[in-house]
Amino acid sequence: GDTIPTGEGTRVAMFSARFDGGPIEQKIRKVFQILCDRKYDILMVAADAGQSFGDLTTKYLGRLHKENGTMIAVCTEHYGEMTASAYSSHKELKFALDYEKFVTVLPLRVD
Repeated sequence: GDTIPTGEGTRVAMFSARFDGGPIEQKIRKVFQILCDRKYDILMVAADAGQSFGDLTTKYLGRLHKENGTMIAVCTEHYGEMTASAYSSHKELKFALDYEKFVTVLPLRVD
């Protein structure tokens, strides 16, 4: 409905999550779409990004840094764990902490 205000003019934000295809990810992707529809400058790497997943993650983190954006950390049980991926939620969080003068982390606790 129209209960969510328009996001025009708000700072850029990016969802950082442990993507596993589960129900939490599906819910966050729905929220992402609602925010996009309401004109929020919100970023989230597509589930089917494939080869370009890393490139998109790097590009999005660069925008957060350049534009003093917000990283919305979707704090599930396994969020932030070290994995083999060069673009894990752990690495995203480390980036945000390394550049804390530029990037605001907004933890979103989910169970």
